[in-house]
Amino acid sequence: MDWRSIFGVKQMRLFLLASFIFLIIPLETFSQDWPKESTLKWSLKREKVAEAKLSPNGGYLLLVESTSSFFSMNWGWNELYQGKIEFIESSTGKTVSMFSVCGGRKFGTNSFSFDGRFWAVTCSNGKAELWDITLPKKLLDFSPRKERQIESLRLSPDGTRLLTFENSDTLTKATQNHATLWNAQNGKPISDLYPNLTAGSKSANTFAEFNRDSSMLAVTFYRDVYLWDAEDGSLITKLTEDRFGASSATHESLTYITKFSLDGTKLLSGGSRDATFKIWSTSAGKLLKTLKGHKSRTLGGSFSVDGEFVATSDVSNNVKLWRVETGELVWSAKLKWWAYYLVFSPDRKNLFVGSERDGVAILDVKTGKVVWQKKDRLKIDQDWNFVVGFDKKSKYLRLLEFYK
Repeated sequence: MDWRSIFGVKQMRLFLLASFIFLIIPLETFSQDWPKESTLKWSLKREKVAEAKLSPNGGYLLLVESTSSFFSMNWGWNELYQGKIEFIESSTGKTVSMFSVCGGRKFGTNSFSFDGRFWAVTCSNGKAELWDITLPKKLLDFSPRKERQIESLRLSPDGTRLLTFENSDTLTKATQNHATLWNAQNGKPISDLYPNLTAGSKSANTFAEFNRDSSMLAVTFYRDVYLWDAEDGSLITKLTEDRFGASSATHESLTYITKFSLDGTKLLSGGSRDATFKIWSTSAGKLLKTLKGHKSRTLGGSFSVDGEFVATSDVSNNVKLWRVETGELVWSAKLKWWAYYLVFSPDRKNLFVGSERDGVAILDVKTGKVVWQKKDRLKIDQDWNFVVGFDKKSKYLRLLEFYK
């Protein structure tokens, strides 16, 4: 029987057109509800994506398929992953490498060098590995001292230094945190950072940030922030309002936030429950400004590319913009969700803010108004080159390009 006798030529053409539109809708809707400054670069079909993470410059994309969680006495709930890792070149969507790490064990915290070539990862056996993802080849293993377990790490932007946070929790010994600075070119430890710090402390909240040229390192320890020379691991200074040094803490409560300005001359620190942010001179170690205005626990902060502004956030969904030179509050915006990370666009016109679980938004830097928002788990690189997202319904991984 001829199909034309049942449907007719016109009806069949309409059916085929509708089928074609249905197939391409998943590719188009992702870009249609994004700002006009962005374009859909590529999309890939993937059954499952547990983690999608861009390198700082946006050059490479890390994909992990499976995930689980574990509880740490010091760091709370942490994500663990298992299975092969895929690295994709962001500009083309082509797979660069795919391999397993940690001898097939579960792995956790991971960190890129700025260009994305080098990648460090913690393993569930308490050790860490460094890879060159372009070869791909494991370059080094990092084994902590006896009774220590590496739980978190940070790779320097140039890939030559690795900072690891370690836990020596045992059944007979009180929990004690440690931080070790390693030479990421030969795998040898440079300095154990904590023995020179506050004596007698048995617990710490440890966070760290390298400046962009990898010459300096800021590490938080409980309420204090310390600056270290990343070349030799020597202590530069403790950040305190007390000009004589050690008698005063950096903040009145736990300090979670350390962010360098792009030129490395300033550092932003955030006290958790004291709801304050402070701007410091990294050369003199002096307090420049205290930013007061948040009424609840602080979450995140970031400098604009030119260092003129600082953006901060809190657990009440507030984002605030401050003028660095004067400490003046420029505006305050209320979002629908927490803003863990804040990234200024290179032209300083927009601010990308987002949470790990809920959603993202773009704010106008001049007015503080929300110009776009989306309830989705999306990631952006530090230079605003790309943003990546995975749609569970359509099973598409998509990458958008900005300002091109």
